[in-house]
Parts: sequence; C-alpha cells; structure tokens
Amino acid sequence: MEQMANLVYAKAKEVKESFASEDLNTMMGVYMAYIILALLLMILVSFGAAKLSYCYNMYMGSSEGVAFLWSILSFLFSGFYYPFYALFLDPLCEETSVSRVNVRKSRKNR
Repeated sequence: MEQMANLVYAKAKEVKESFASEDLNTMMGVYMAYIILALLLMILVSFGAAKLSYCYNMYMGSSEGVAFLWSILSFLFSGFYYPFYALFLDPLCEETSVSRVNVRKSRKNR
C-alpha cells in the first residue's frame, strides 16, 4: 500500500512539473510575441516621424541632405519629434507665418 502511495505521489509530482514547464514555455512565448510586436510598433512610429520630417523639410525648401539628416534625427527621437511637430510646426504642410519666412529666405538664396 505504501508503495502504491509513493508511486501515485511520484506520478503526480511529474505531472505537476510538466505543467509548470509548459506554463513557463507558454509565458515565454507570449512575452516574446509582445516584445516583437512592441519593436515593430516602435519602428513603424519612428519611420512615420522620419517621413513626416522629410516631407516638411522638403516643403520648406531645404536641400535633400538637410531633410535627410533631420529625418534621421526624427527617426531616432520620434518620441520628441511628434509633440514638437504637433505643437510648433504646421501639421498640414501649409504655409504659416513661420513657414512663409523660411520659404522667402530659401527663395532669396537661390
């Protein structure tokens, strides 16, 4: 009888350990999926900031090199660029009082 109890206890312990390892593997898979999704979202947001910066700088009459450098900075610091763009720059790429001054200056330099 005691041997049967030990056998049942050992089998129950094996089953419990196998469930624990499966739960751990499942949780690691879920965490990895979240990490990959977060990285993809960060890259997408950064790419959007870079494209927005390039569009704005080309519209303002900057050279391609300057626009490209600003877009790289915007890609790297997209968390700062989006609020800056929303608060201080015209989000529709239309002329504002600040953009008119910059366009006039760039046209005089040509």
